[in-house]
Amino acid sequence: MFRDDSDASWDKWGKQNPYFGVLTDDKFRRENITEESKSEVLATGRVHIQRVLSMAISHFGEISRHSALDFGCGVGRLVIPLATEFENVTAVDVSLGMLETAKQNCSDRGIRNVDFVQSDDRLSQVTRSFDFIHSYLVFQHITVRRGAEIITHLLKRLNDEGVLAIHFPFACKHSVIRKFAHLLRRNFSPFSMLANIVRAKRWNEPFMQMNCYDVNSVLASISGCGIKDVFLEVVDAGGFISAFVLAKKPKDPLGKIQGKHLWAADLNPHTQNAPAND
Repeated sequence: MFRDDSDASWDKWGKQNPYFGVLTDDKFRRENITEESKSEVLATGRVHIQRVLSMAISHFGEISRHSALDFGCGVGRLVIPLATEFENVTAVDVSLGMLETAKQNCSDRGIRNVDFVQSDDRLSQVTRSFDFIHSYLVFQHITVRRGAEIITHLLKRLNDEGVLAIHFPFACKHSVIRKFAHLLRRNFSPFSMLANIVRAKRWNEPFMQMNCYDVNSVLASISGCGIKDVFLEVVDAGGFISAFVLAKKPKDPLGKIQGKHLWAADLNPHTQNAPAND
């Protein structure tokens, strides 16, 4: 009753403050944002996608450019540049408000090769596979147990010789007091409301979870699908140390037996019993 429901919180972010939900700077709040600052948010997406694709090509060679998926698409800042690089893009988010904003941003720019899909933990509405699957600044807001399941289902939708690019924090540098306050806010909503008031925010501003993952568990899930070609970049920013993982699926991944694909990740104990911090 009092615990934060991250899906409900992100639905509120999408309706009330979509751009701030993507980049948490006060200038991107609804009451402050301008067309210029919206363009600033979207411009960061072009830089990021160019960098990620360059890294992927550098480590794995050229990527098929037929299909791409962006998980946790937000306002579409990464979807828009992906749509210029791939024939078809699927934008996935749990928040209908975020999806509507992303759809409008694509429409305003004449982008018509993007499908918009609401997410769940099994990605049940994502019915195809992809050459490139990407997620950035998203899993930190999802509890570890749920995130592990989502990563498994993303891996299932990766084409042979496709590339996965995902970001997740694995260590927090905040003080013990700040960590405890975060835990209280996540598990007792009245405390979160009080914290909002103390910080001169709206009392009912949704909580934004920050979760850390176990690197070994994530890599075990990736390896369990027969993927051995992995590049990991460590990023130290915003009080968290994060991993940005690029992984290429081989042409004949582990588990292809008589034409049937057995996903080892489904059987991996690291995936099924991921450490929960919810």
